[in-house]
Amino acid sequence: MDQQLTCSDTEALKIIINELNGMIFLYPHCGQSDATVQVIAPAYLEACVKAKMNRKDFADACSYARQNYTVFPTVAHIIKAHRDLMAGARVPHTKPSLPPVITDEMRDRGVANCRKILDMVKNVKRVPKCRTFATR
Repeated sequence: MDQQLTCSDTEALKIIINELNGMIFLYPHCGQSDATVQVIAPAYLEACVKAKMNRKDFADACSYARQNYTVFPTVAHIIKAHRDLMAGARVPHTKPSLPPVITDEMRDRGVANCRKILDMVKNVKRVPKCRTFATR
């Protein structure tokens, strides 16, 4: 099981700083910078310690918050996300789904449609240029 976060855990503070810095890129208009993250990260760590989170819980709460909030997650958002996860909410599936399998029938239909489009383009007569009024 993952180790519980503590306020003196410098490794946990680095993880929080990295996670928050990553969120700056996801929320470009949030007004946060690397410098502000350095200042607010201890507050996030303190709140996470009080909420009895471990490192995995924090990462899951951040993932959940990214999926559910349209603004840069505050400490309260992270704590609420953690509570939601503890109450049974699921972390959204983050792996991309596989594309559907293309069957031979689908491929043949696509080729036939392409041929129809090419035939229509080849058989189009040229439209004469528009005549404009002569300017003198």
